[in-house]
Amino acid sequence: MKNMKANTRTKLYSKKSYLLVACVIASLLLSFYVVSIKTGEYLKSLESESSTLKTYQELYRRMGGFAGKQNTLLVLANNAEIRTGGGFIGTVGMLETDNGKANTKPLVSVYSIDSSIGCDNKRFAQPAYLQKLSPCATLRDSSNSLDFTTNARQALYFYQQNTNVPIDNVVQITPRALELLLDKTGPIYLKDYDMTVTKDNFRETVQLEVEMGSDKQQKNDPKSGVLGSLANQMISKLIVKDIYQLKDYFSILEQLIQEKQLNIYSQDDKTQALVRRIGADGGVKSTQSNYFMMAEANYGANKSSPYIKNEVDMIQTIESDGTSTLDVTVRSSHTSDYKFPYVDPNNNANMWLIGDNSSHISLVLPKDAQLMNSSLKPDEYSTSGDNKTIIEYDRYLKPLTQTSESFSYKVPTQYLLTDKIVINTVVQKQLGGWPYTLNYSLRLPDKTYKLIAASVESINQESQNPTTIHYSTNIDSDELLSFIYSKSN
Repeated sequence: MKNMKANTRTKLYSKKSYLLVACVIASLLLSFYVVSIKTGEYLKSLESESSTLKTYQELYRRMGGFAGKQNTLLVLANNAEIRTGGGFIGTVGMLETDNGKANTKPLVSVYSIDSSIGCDNKRFAQPAYLQKLSPCATLRDSSNSLDFTTNARQALYFYQQNTNVPIDNVVQITPRALELLLDKTGPIYLKDYDMTVTKDNFRETVQLEVEMGSDKQQKNDPKSGVLGSLANQMISKLIVKDIYQLKDYFSILEQLIQEKQLNIYSQDDKTQALVRRIGADGGVKSTQSNYFMMAEANYGANKSSPYIKNEVDMIQTIESDGTSTLDVTVRSSHTSDYKFPYVDPNNNANMWLIGDNSSHISLVLPKDAQLMNSSLKPDEYSTSGDNKTIIEYDRYLKPLTQTSESFSYKVPTQYLLTDKIVINTVVQKQLGGWPYTLNYSLRLPDKTYKLIAASVESINQESQNPTTIHYSTNIDSDELLSFIYSKSN
């Protein structure tokens, strides 16, 4: 179950003697990429320095080693084999920064670091649904919590235990970074492999080469072969020659953070406070309102996750006594046929790169939410959670099939049906997650209420009952649904 990742080392220089900047908060799945933010001349060139840019500048100073050497563990999570906390971790790297200078260590396969230490230490528990694949907690399986801090601490622990290298920060990135960069560089031709890689084909083309290509056949590490070749080609195209081009990297950085494809953890409390400020901490939000997150964990040992399309219907009804119930239906479709057969050279097994999808699903609801009914039998799901109520179940999808499950629950919030009502729902995206469609409806019991404000646009109101509204959106980042009603005189 080796993942496609990269093995390279790079530094970014400007044409002149500008300060080498770094704010090393990103790396690529197939190469190694440092997103840079120029201090000094670049920030001064802006007409106004926003608080966000100032936060990034301070974060750069801390992670860039200006107050002492910093070691940052780079965790490359493949969300084509998605896990609850981002994706299967097949490759890791390490970045040393000291006084603004960056030294990247070669990316390596996680299997060269992982050991059986997790079986001897009970500090971290392996989820039950993964124990058939691997009975012990490991570095490669340290992406199983909804919260990135928990995952980062596990990755940090196993990396330090197996290498004796102290770690200050952990950065997780998914292949989404490479898609955004290939969109800028255009197609890249790899002469040694007679292969052209684009933003549209790199997942399948390069992944297949990693799993069964010439490097693996010859017992070479694909991460220093095809992935290293791709990395070198990309680096030559991405080296910045003009400091004003850095604005393109900044926009990529912010997009990755918003889409939950980039997460950061620091052991230093002040640095972590800056990480939270830019929204890269990957934490589960606290709220007194309704809350929803859908998280998938593919344990089928293939790369089928991008082909699973999910649609969630959520109908919220406010009762006359102020209580609120929600009816939720989750529809999932496997949109691909069996694709890309290959023979694993390690065991001569016939495999499909894209095949059956076996996933563990977590539906995260408000704390103390009361589950009222479910389409699943009692022995087919479980509930857990301290700060949230989590419904967990397994979902099996063969190619070109679909399935659905329904749940109803009551939220602990009781609304006061006064002259003005504010109804909020926080929808949070899974770390490294794939976009899905949300169809939300809200029903009020009293027709004298009128919708006067909302946090979202394109709301449809029923003509016969305008207090009932419908809203559809694509969940590719966290979203707050807020609706304010006022009672008519």
